[in-house]
Amino acid sequence: MSDDLLARFLVPEEDEQPLGPCVRLSERALLMLEFVLVNGNRQLLSYSPLWSVEFNLSKGLVLDFGRWRATVSGRRLGQVFDALREHRVVSLCVADMHGSPPDDETPVVTGIEVEEVKR
Repeated sequence: MSDDLLARFLVPEEDEQPLGPCVRLSERALLMLEFVLVNGNRQLLSYSPLWSVEFNLSKGLVLDFGRWRATVSGRRLGQVFDALREHRVVSLCVADMHGSPPDDETPVVTGIEVEEVKR
């Protein structure tokens, strides 16, 4: 892979900004979104087939990637929804609930489910 192409997939640390303990954002639009699951597994999905993002108050965020569907549950996910609209979310992981509680404005991801959709 050429250095120019590789640079498009990598986000320099100075370009990242945390949004609480479980959300990392970028200043620029990205090609892929990383999900870090509770069991430690990671899954990257391309933003290009992201057909829709639903902000469902009872389910959380439902992302439809065509063949894949990701459901992100939690609290105060409005800023995450806005960043997804601009393809600026680098990664999402489930927050460690054993640490100190976040403030009243910080998004908290309490669950992530990525499943293959049979169409």
